[in-house]
Amino acid sequence: MRWLQPKRIEELLIELCSIPSLSNTEEENSMVELLVEVFNRIPFFQKNSQYIIREKMEGDPHNREVFGAFLPGRGKQTVILLSHYDVVDVLDYGRYQQLAFSPRELTRELLKRKEIKDLLPPEKEDDFLFGRGVADMKAGLAIQISLLHDLSQLNTLEGNILLLTVPDEETTSRGMLTAVQVFNKLREEMDLEYKGVINCEPAFPAYPGDKNKYIYTGSMGKAVLFCYARGIESHVGDVLSGFNANLLLAEMIKNLEGNISFCEKLEGYVAPPPTFLKVRDNKRHYSAQIPHTAASYLNFSLLYRSPRELLEEILEVGKKVVFALNEEMGQRLQQYLSWQGQSLPGKKREAWVLTYEEFYNLAREEYGKDVDLALENFFRDNHHNMEEQELCLRMTEIIDDYVQKPGPGLVVGFTPPYYPPVKSVAQSKRDKEMYKVAEMLQKRAQTKHGQEVKIFPFFPGISDLNYCQLSDYQDTRDYFKPNMPTWGVGYTLPLEDLRKLDIPVINLSVQGYDAHKHIERLECSYSFEVVPDLLRQAVQELLGVVGE
Repeated sequence: MRWLQPKRIEELLIELCSIPSLSNTEEENSMVELLVEVFNRIPFFQKNSQYIIREKMEGDPHNREVFGAFLPGRGKQTVILLSHYDVVDVLDYGRYQQLAFSPRELTRELLKRKEIKDLLPPEKEDDFLFGRGVADMKAGLAIQISLLHDLSQLNTLEGNILLLTVPDEETTSRGMLTAVQVFNKLREEMDLEYKGVINCEPAFPAYPGDKNKYIYTGSMGKAVLFCYARGIESHVGDVLSGFNANLLLAEMIKNLEGNISFCEKLEGYVAPPPTFLKVRDNKRHYSAQIPHTAASYLNFSLLYRSPRELLEEILEVGKKVVFALNEEMGQRLQQYLSWQGQSLPGKKREAWVLTYEEFYNLAREEYGKDVDLALENFFRDNHHNMEEQELCLRMTEIIDDYVQKPGPGLVVGFTPPYYPPVKSVAQSKRDKEMYKVAEMLQKRAQTKHGQEVKIFPFFPGISDLNYCQLSDYQDTRDYFKPNMPTWGVGYTLPLEDLRKLDIPVINLSVQGYDAHKHIERLECSYSFEVVPDLLRQAVQELLGVVGE
């Protein structure tokens, strides 16, 4: 019996969605147990359980696993089918929370509401399925499993198929970072030649109301930088003798927030501008002392910039801001004193801007291992109940306690997570081959299914595909790693493994809408009829198989 057909795929999707595999929870383990059960229904894997892959995530508090299955064929050439099985939480469902993991029941209830029915084309009202994970991304997983089942029934298979599905994609992609090591290990042990990675994340709208179908040939990256501002403490009654750290951050926000000059442009796509995700000063309680330290972190969307280029750009902004403010506040103080018949005492304040690495080295040079011990103790005592971004800010504050460098000043570094951009520029032979696959799928969608599909250079939503390549290895090693406070004790990227993996990618999207919202939904006809056919053709094309 074929599984790669609409009714069968839908049944499997409903079954997968029944598990509330919320990201970063133990419920993700229940999903693995269901996947084991599903693969036990496939005769090949019943008889060949040695091809089932279960890899624990090292040091994971929930003991989660990467799950996979390897279907061997003739030769070395191998195609990877990649997915994730975790989902975001369901708090946004309100009174429908109990139905969030029961797509058919939820769909019936939601369609009783006019505002929900108005979201759907009248002629296709019955073509949508609502529920957490139906689009992001258990439909893609159901299609990939169904394809693997059908291919396992062939007498001979040209090439090999490796299906791998991971947890934690919706948080910090630790599942994928484990998968990277699995990919490299299998390639070495089994002498495999990876032809490409196919993901089936849902289409991401390029603009509000976008209904287009997409194939993505790359994946937009992401970096989070922090700014730690050092002012000068003073009483509110003598405010101009101090320097409010909030003023530094306010000016950084003014220069960076939504600034389109920082938007990267490539192949007709424009990345979103930077935005601040958190801003706060370091005062714990009310007092009449001005805030003399403050911290923030901000998001950058990346198409090609390396950690070095990004860090250098923000340092330039920081220098412009800090030096200008120091000059301006000095003039205000001088004017204020002149009104009282006084002059500016002492030397002019010296402003400074440093990377985290430079700031850390200042402390390390004077206090040696005491600095490392203080940082290690703080991390050990707080990492279980504090987000890693906040850990980075607080660890910089600890270094500040050692350095005691008079302000005004600014420290710039990175916090987790970092997603290297996967560029889709078709320059190498393998990239050109992958782009030809995308063009073939685009043509097939039109001629066989009457569907217009657009090829887009970047998946805009960030995905696990970002860890299939690392084009800026040296810059990541030399600039990201030493400027990330929790590197090595908390957040770590397997840089050598990422460099070794280096596989071309494609995202063959199911058609979903409003992911991460209570109205997340899947367009069934396209996702269950067109995408399975295109997926099979993509696999065959990459493996050099001719014909249907």
